Amino acid sequence: MKRPHRFSIEIDYGFTSRIQYLFHNDNLEVRSRGRLQRLATPTIMQWSGFWRLCEFLDLWNWLPEYGECSARDGEYWKLDIAYDKTKQIHAVGNDRYPSLEDVKNCSTTQDRFSLLLHFIDMSFFTTRFDARDDFADYSER
Repeated sequence: MKRPHRFSIEIDYGFTSRIQYLFHNDNLEVRSRGRLQRLATPTIMQWSGFWRLCEFLDLWNWLPEYGECSARDGEYWKLDIAYDKTKQIHAVGNDRYPSLEDVKNCSTTQDRFSLLLHFIDMSFFTTRFDARDDFADYSER
């Protein structure tokens, strides 16, 4: 497995805050209102787990747009992730997310989107008490 070709996730909570997850120079950054909040250098094994999560969440088949995205009065999000030329996604939403049952349908619940963010926060930014990587693909060793 490899690092992403492109990786950007932005969540705009209206007038209260804006969070960005950005990957560049081998580092994954979390920015809030443009200021660096957290920084990590994910390993290839951590990225391997992330790519498997993308498959599980059917990320590559998310729609380009969920809901009416021109009005920014709610929670607006966008993501731009590319593994390679065949696996890439650019999607946006405004108070609408891919449904847990089917990514081709909109939902007001964030289930799939939240799983994606939770995985990033827990596997890339959480200091672990041991060296195990529970999301690694041990078949590649």
